Amino acid sequence: MVDLSQMVDLSQTRLDQQACRSLALFLEHFEALSELDLSHCQLTDHCPQLLFPHQHKAHILDLSHNDITDVSAKTIYDTVSTNNNIHTVR
Repeated sequence: MVDLSQMVDLSQTRLDQQACRSLALFLEHFEALSELDLSHCQLTDHCPQLLFPHQHKAHILDLSHNDITDVSAKTIYDTVSTNNNIHTVR
C-alpha cells in the first residue's frame, strides 16, 4: 500500500509548459515520492524533457492519456533505463 503522503496525483490537471517547469522545481526537492500520476494532463513533448531530469525518485510514473508523441519516446526510455527507482511507467 502506498502512503498518500508519498503520492503526487495531478491527474486531470492541465499542465502547460510553465506548470511543468514549476513541477520540475517541486520534484527536485520532494524526497519521499513513490508515485507521480500525470495522466490526462494534456502534456505535450516539452513536459517530459523538463520533468525527467528531476524524476529520479518515483517508483510509479503515469503519463497515460496525454499528447506525448514518439518525439519524447527516447527521453522516456533513457530515463527509465538508467533509473533503478522507476518500476512502472504507464
